[in-house]
Amino acid sequence: MEMRRILRPGGIAWITVHSEHTLADMTEDWPLWRPVMSHPEIYNLINQDRTFDGNRLTVRWQTDGSYSSNVFYKQDYLKKVWGKFFEVLEVRRQFPQYQDAMILRKRE
Repeated sequence: MEMRRILRPGGIAWITVHSEHTLADMTEDWPLWRPVMSHPEIYNLINQDRTFDGNRLTVRWQTDGSYSSNVFYKQDYLKKVWGKFFEVLEVRRQFPQYQDAMILRKRE
C-alpha cells in the first residue's frame, strides 16, 4: 500500500524479491546460501527439489542478540497480489545477481 501511495499515476516501481526461482537456483557461492540452507528446519520447509508449498516461504532466525528473516515468494502470487494495484510490466530473473526484479507501473 505504501508503494501505491507514494507513486503518482503511471509511476514505475523496481522491486527486488527472492522468488521460488531464487531458492531453486542458488548455489553455495551465493551470499544467501548459508543463512538459508543452514537453518535447522530448512529441510522440513522445502521439498527435495528446493520448491515449497504455498505462496511464500519464510526462513526465520532469532537469537538473543538478533533477528533475521528471508522470504521467498511465488512469482504468480506476487503478480496476482500486486496486479490489483499495478501493471506488472516485466519480471527479470537474477537481475541484479541474486534476486529477481519486478517492474511495476501504477495504474492511471
